[in-house]
Amino acid sequence: MGGSTLPLPVVRDFTRQMLHALCSCHNSRIIHRDLKPGNILISDYKDKQTGDTRFSVKLADFGLARTFEMSLQTYTHEVMTLWYRSPEIILGERHYTPAADVWSVGCIVAEMVLGYSLFRGENSRDQLDKVFYVVGTPTEETWPGVTKLPGYDNTFKIYRVAPLSQRLPDYDKKAAEFIAYLLVANPRNRPTIPNILKHPFLQD
Repeated sequence: MGGSTLPLPVVRDFTRQMLHALCSCHNSRIIHRDLKPGNILISDYKDKQTGDTRFSVKLADFGLARTFEMSLQTYTHEVMTLWYRSPEIILGERHYTPAADVWSVGCIVAEMVLGYSLFRGENSRDQLDKVFYVVGTPTEETWPGVTKLPGYDNTFKIYRVAPLSQRLPDYDKKAAEFIAYLLVANPRNRPTIPNILKHPFLQD
């Protein structure tokens, strides 16, 4: 996926397929925990009826996948490639949910649109700075309990929340709105996959 942008119809198709696959995981109480472009397999095939080229998207590398229960088990935070890792995991949250996968999906969609990774941090602190620049620095008001997480630091630079289209003017506006819908700092406020699939961006 790196190095070039994809046409929006292709982005929508890949995203829908990725979400349906991930929904099956979550319905089976499995969090993938390592979603990134390298773990998405894409193959092409000919449509038997039209002869058109179609693409099949599959999720791979479930080596870090874990089951989850409604009681929210404690998990290690040493998962996921840094650029696609959700802020709660970077901050040391050990009771994370499928929302961590939703964050990764947002990062992957952004990469398909832009042609490069949206958050390219060199280390955890730098990664958080790049994330907060785009989605805003979380506070107790926007994310209750965030200041109690092990990785939270009162010296984090404060960025106000701004429309993603302002932070990244290269984005298609509809795509920017969709990505912003996924990339919400507070995991409790991220949408579920069934709701994501109803988003207008995926209906075009």
